[in-house]
Amino acid sequence: MNEIAQAYQQNNKDQRVGRAIKGMMIVPVFIIIFHMFIVTGIIPYSIVWGGRLTSTAEMLQFEAVSIGINLLVIALFAAEAGYLRKRLPHTIKNIVLWGLFGLFIANTVANVFAVSWIEKIIFTPLTLLFAVWTYQVIQSRKSENPTA
Repeated sequence: MNEIAQAYQQNNKDQRVGRAIKGMMIVPVFIIIFHMFIVTGIIPYSIVWGGRLTSTAEMLQFEAVSIGINLLVIALFAAEAGYLRKRLPHTIKNIVLWGLFGLFIANTVANVFAVSWIEKIIFTPLTLLFAVWTYQVIQSRKSENPTA
């Protein structure tokens, strides 16, 4: 009976991690689209980056960073899922995953104090969810490779 319970637990864990990886590949695509709407002026840039951007030039720099980070997230989790042929070394992935986890936690805190209510209401829970998903993947990697 114990083996069945362990297999059930492992299957649930694998499903959670699989959902986390898929989420970290899909949701950033929509975030990139959102940021492209900001770059093109469809959405005002006053609702992002804490509502503290002061010029179009500044917005373009910050949006480039945001889009770049989201592309990195997609690539990293696609590599983690085995969708990319080129594999990153385990240690490099761990460093990047921990870095992203820290970034998502910091971004969650920053969103709580944002001037824009949209950042508070929409992006605070989203960045927290990203942090949780990233942590789930980090933990699954530990159980797969305890020396890492």
